[in-house]
Amino acid sequence: MTSDQARERAEMAFLAETRPDRLRELIDEADQRTLLREITDYVLTTTGIRLSRTDYLQVISALHALLFRLGVLDPYLHDPAISDLALDGSGSASARTFGEAWRDVPERF
Repeated sequence: MTSDQARERAEMAFLAETRPDRLRELIDEADQRTLLREITDYVLTTTGIRLSRTDYLQVISALHALLFRLGVLDPYLHDPAISDLALDGSGSASARTFGEAWRDVPERF
């Protein structure tokens, strides 16, 4: 199994198992990542999936971006050079920096 499959399974487990009251307790990033590590460890153990340390950390980071931030758009929202971000209904986005032309964002959401 790949790291993408591990991430998908951990995401499904998070959505199925995490109660709303537990989510309200997860205020800081360290607590959020701890929960994601626990869920990912459980998924890896029960499915027999083996990941390298690098892949494991990438799964945790991808889950955190998806579940606690704005997924693939998050880096654009935190980039101080980007002045505007436009989203359309088809799952694509465009960004522009101060005084520059709009450019398509390669990621789909």
